[in-house]
Amino acid sequence: MILYRSHTQTFDIETLSLNLQDDVMAEVYLFQPEFIMAEAELENTAVLQAALNTWAGFGLIEPDIAQLGWAAFQNQQSKVLLLKPDNAYSPLLSQYGLVVHDMTHYQAACIEALNNILT
Repeated sequence: MILYRSHTQTFDIETLSLNLQDDVMAEVYLFQPEFIMAEAELENTAVLQAALNTWAGFGLIEPDIAQLGWAAFQNQQSKVLLLKPDNAYSPLLSQYGLVVHDMTHYQAACIEALNNILT
C-alpha cells in the first residue's frame, strides 16, 4: 500500500510504501496520510481500516463488498475504485466514488483525488 501526504511548506507530495508485514496502523498514525492506495486486492481490508480510522481518502482494487460492507463506501471520504469493466457493482459504486477500469488510470486518479483533498 502507498500512503500519500502533502508537505505543507512546499506542496510536494510525500509517499510511504508499506506491506502487510509492517505495523500498518502505527505507520499510518505516524505518517498522517491524506490518501491511502492499495496496490493489490489483498491490501483492501488494511487500507480501508486505516482510511476509516484516519479519515484519509482511499483507493481499493476490486473490493469485495460482501467482506468490506456497504457502509465503508457510503461515507464522505474521497475514494477511487479499480474494478473490472464487467463488475456488476460498478454502476452502484460509481455513486460513492470514482470507478476506473485500468491500473494506470487508477494510479493517476488516486493522485488526482489527493490533489482535490488538498484544494
